[in-house]
Formats: sequence, structure tokens, C-alpha cells
Amino acid sequence: MFAMRGTQAQLSSLIQSLTHRLEGYLNLPSWCGPVLATLAGLLVLLLGAIAVYYAARLVLVRGGGALARRTPTQWDNRILARRVYHHLSHLAPGALVQYMASHALPPTSEGLVHALRVLASLYMVFVSLRAINAFLNAAHDIYLMQPTAQERTIKPYVQVAQIVVYMLGGILMVSIALGKNPLNVFLGLGAMAAVLLLVFKDAILGLVASIQASVNHLVKPGDWIVVPSRSADGTVLEITLTTVKVQNWDRTIVTFPTYALISESVTNWKGMSESNGRRIRMSMAVDMRSVHTCTREELAYFHRIALLQDYLSATEAAMAARNEAQGVDMSVGVNGERFTNLGVFRNYVNLYLRHHPSIDSNDTCMARLLPASSKGIPLEVYCFSLVQEWVAYEALQSELMEHLYAILPDFGLRVYQDTSGADVQRALRAALTIHAEPEKS
Repeated sequence: MFAMRGTQAQLSSLIQSLTHRLEGYLNLPSWCGPVLATLAGLLVLLLGAIAVYYAARLVLVRGGGALARRTPTQWDNRILARRVYHHLSHLAPGALVQYMASHALPPTSEGLVHALRVLASLYMVFVSLRAINAFLNAAHDIYLMQPTAQERTIKPYVQVAQIVVYMLGGILMVSIALGKNPLNVFLGLGAMAAVLLLVFKDAILGLVASIQASVNHLVKPGDWIVVPSRSADGTVLEITLTTVKVQNWDRTIVTFPTYALISESVTNWKGMSESNGRRIRMSMAVDMRSVHTCTREELAYFHRIALLQDYLSATEAAMAARNEAQGVDMSVGVNGERFTNLGVFRNYVNLYLRHHPSIDSNDTCMARLLPASSKGIPLEVYCFSLVQEWVAYEALQSELMEHLYAILPDFGLRVYQDTSGADVQRALRAALTIHAEPEKS
């Protein structure tokens, strides 16, 4: 403390001595003395501020960089990358001007000294705000390196902290500029509470929504979500305090308010991506006029299909035993239990799905008939694939249905299809051919 006071006194006497000598050497009028002393003091402050800044930068930035390179941890690297040390080095020239202005300038420059101190204080507060903001960003970067960052995002909380810091810093800067107590300035803002609530409505709603989404594990960056009301159907890129950024499947970017995650309907495909498989649910329409009871020739052909051999042998034996026990007269077609070509085909599809290497046989896997309509009998395939990648998943679905459509005629079945113009023309040609044959004969 005493050494600092001695240095300040020596600086003041040195500037005054140099000013007097220069005034006498140049034979200047008396009124030029204070002006010259003021300019000399400002020059000394400027040169001192520059020197102190580079010295602080050398110690903090260079020293921090050397320390970061020698340590295995990552937090000091992120602090260095976010230029926290660089912002802190700007405090040194502000502090120099704050404490040395009254000694570098002559006593007649009280107004200028006060102005310089106020500007230096404002500058140090501003630099401190930037340093704190950079530190919060560095802390967020460090958190993103942790495994839990994939499950929960803290960016909205970081943004809230940044808003609070800037608001408090703004109040402090206003109080410094006005020369008032910061507490009085803060209390004076109470009258503006309604206006602030209106201005920061989205931020407040977004904060509540982000807290609920994080606590309840609703949405996180990387999830595929669908928000129909916002035309969003893709991967969540970023969740901030006020907006959610989603990249749609067609590479377009959609942004919408964060509170929409809570107030509107949101479909999250996270469960599908985190599960072992992806659901396949497709159907084909079978023409009901092609359904019939299997003949012996058809059953003999079906026995040659590898997947159906065990099923047909076991089911035939069970049917024969039940029919014999009930004394059924099998000469009548409607009596007893019999195979139908649609039933055999349905069981073939079940066995085919369970033996497919890309289908999860441990999950729900079935082929079922839905209620018939004027469009035929829908046969639905319901199972889960072991493939999750989109292109491979779509290829697997197509291969399954292509196989079923191709083998459907082998079971004596037809796919239902609405009558088209080509069908009408074919029927007319057939009719004309039938009528023309008697005339030729």
C-alpha cells in the first residue's frame, strides 16, 4: 500500500517537473501549463494502459496456454479457446486508469479525472461481463464432452445465467453512469416488471418448457421428432431458451418456440431408435373370390415347400384325429376341418417372417387378416426388423412384400385390383372372339 502511494506521488511529481521544464524551454504562456500537463498525463495514462495490457496478456494468455498444453484435462483448453484469459487481460488497463488518473492529471482537471474513472469503471464492468459470458460458454463446452450431455441439454440454463449476468451488469453500469446506488436502480426497475414480462415472455415460457423437457426426458438434441403444427419432421439440432431448431428429412431447417414442445403435440421417434428393431406394418389385398378349400393336389404341392412341411404334417394329423373322433362325414365338403389356401398362405407368411434373418423373431411377429371389404381381404404383415437405417429398412420392407406378391399365385390366390380400362378392353375382345367363332364355323 505504501509502495503504491509512493509510486503515485513519484509519477505526479515527474509529470509536473517535465511540464514545467517544457513550458520554460518553449517559453509558453502561463495558461498553456495546465493544458500541457493534462495532455502529458493523458499520454502517460495511454502508454501505461497499453503496457499493462500487453503485460497482463503475456502472463494470462501465454501462461494459460502453456499450462493448458501441459495438463491432460480439457477444461483449461476450452477456457483458452473461449478467450476467457484474453477478456480478463483487458481489466488491467481499466484498473490502471481508475487508480492512476488522479495522480497523472493535474489537480485542475477534476472533471476529466471523474469522467475517466467513470469510463474506466464502465469498461471494467463490460469486460467482466464478456469474461463471465465466455466462461459460461466454456463450461457448456466442457459439459458437452460428458456422456450425460447426450441425454440432457443445459444450454437453456446457461442462457438464463447469461441473461441474469447481463441484466445485473447493465444495472451496475447504469448506476455507475448515474452515480447512484445499484440497489436503488434495481428497485426502480420494479415499475417496469410488467413490461419486462411482456418482452421476455418467450424466454420465460421457453425456460419452463426446457426444464420440463429435460426433467421428463421428452426431447434432446439428436432425437427425431414430428411436430405437425410447426411442419417439423426431422432431427433436433439445437434447443435454446427461446427456439428449437429442427432439420427436416428434406434438409430444410425449421425453428419454432421452445414452449411448443410442451403445449403442442410432439411425436418422438427416440423409442424406435433406441430399441432393437423398427416396426414393419404393411398389408396386401387378397381377392376373396380366389379363396377356396385346398384339394389333395394342392396339399401335395404345399408339402414340397420346405417351410410348410412340419406345419402341414402336424396340422393334418391333428385335424384327422379330431374329425375321426367326431365321426365327421368327410365326403361332404362343408363337414369337418379342412385346409384353405388362404390359411396355408397366412401360416407360410408367419413362418417366413420368423425364419428371416433380418426380422426380430423374439418380438411381435405375425400375419393376420383384417375385416374384409369391397377392396378384398387385407392380409397384414406386422413385425419388427433388426435393421434401423432408413434405406436398408425400406429395402427390407420392399423385399418382403415383393416376395409375397410373387408367390401368391402358387397358393391359388389373386391380388385384388380395381377394374381398369385395360381390363374392360380385354373383356370386350374376349367377348367378340366368342361371338365370332360360330360365324366362322
